[in-house]
Amino acid sequence: MNTFWPVQDSSRAKRPDCGRRPVARLAAGLLAGLCLVHDAAAVFTFSNVNVARRQVTLRIGTNTAGVIDNVAFNVAGAALAGGAVASTSGGVLVQVIVRKPQTSGAALAQSLTVNTSAGLTCVSGSGCGTTVIPFSSISWVSVVQETGTYANWDIPDGTFTGASAQTLYNVNVNPAFEGVMTSTNTLTFSYANATVYPSGSYTGRVIFTAASL
Repeated sequence: MNTFWPVQDSSRAKRPDCGRRPVARLAAGLLAGLCLVHDAAAVFTFSNVNVARRQVTLRIGTNTAGVIDNVAFNVAGAALAGGAVASTSGGVLVQVIVRKPQTSGAALAQSLTVNTSAGLTCVSGSGCGTTVIPFSSISWVSVVQETGTYANWDIPDGTFTGASAQTLYNVNVNPAFEGVMTSTNTLTFSYANATVYPSGSYTGRVIFTAASL
């Protein structure tokens, strides 16, 4: 049985029109494509520079137009006996860059959520019929997490819940701050392999959303 859910970077920056509307809401989906490996990292940085408008950039995986990353699990051979199976495709970079002008009033609310509600569905013709594997079977480790002042900007180790809006982090930024804030994590994934599913290939899509309000 093969399970895979690839990562596509479809991120772009958006700017607010006015008022209390969301400053930015970006979604990056997970689709089929190449298997790529990234260096492990979890870093938060900021720089004090003049910023005219709020802006958010979300990057998932490779920062190259037209290149699609995959996260794949090969459940075969000895793995059929059970036990967690590591991804064959290395880590996935998740980066959020926030550009923020100095403001008055409420702090900036910055969040990163993920949607895994659709599950991993059987690929037609691969033999597993209508079976759906829940994304709650997949966990991740955020390597070298930040432990200092900005630890709450890191994505902690965790497991997908299958929810439509699972929070990875939700932080408030001082309204007096002006500059650029960058949160970078590399996630490595594993499949629990605790339930026996029909043999076949399964694929699914995960959507990451970064929002600043």
